[in-house]
Amino acid sequence: MQPAAVIEVLAPGRSIVACAFCGATGTEPGAPTAVCSVCSGSRQLLVQHADMLRVCALCSATGHKPAARGMFTRQPCTECRGAGCISQAGATHVLDFRQRCQRCGGVGSEPAEFGYTKTRPCGACAGSGTAPPGGHIRILT
Repeated sequence: MQPAAVIEVLAPGRSIVACAFCGATGTEPGAPTAVCSVCSGSRQLLVQHADMLRVCALCSATGHKPAARGMFTRQPCTECRGAGCISQAGATHVLDFRQRCQRCGGVGSEPAEFGYTKTRPCGACAGSGTAPPGGHIRILT
């Protein structure tokens, strides 16, 4: 198993890392999901008039079909409770208030221009794909 990617360092010796159980998707492995009808699960759309890839606005770059009241048709991961990340110390400290970055839709990078393979880290979330509301960090135990 590969070491988890560090998402954010909270204090010396405590980091928030991607959940290895669900692969940072926040979805229970093997749970049924519905593919987004707009992007067909690709998470990006080609904007024809600008020849650029953009994050799918319907599914917010998750590739899953939204259901009633903005929820997604997926079963949350039992380890990270759907957050996609956990404390390095274990799943008891869950960073569940995080939301996908509004600018990049949680992808962590600016959309690349059509034909280019390199992407730039998102300026709003510094490439993490998530942004805390109001800049506050709160860990639930």
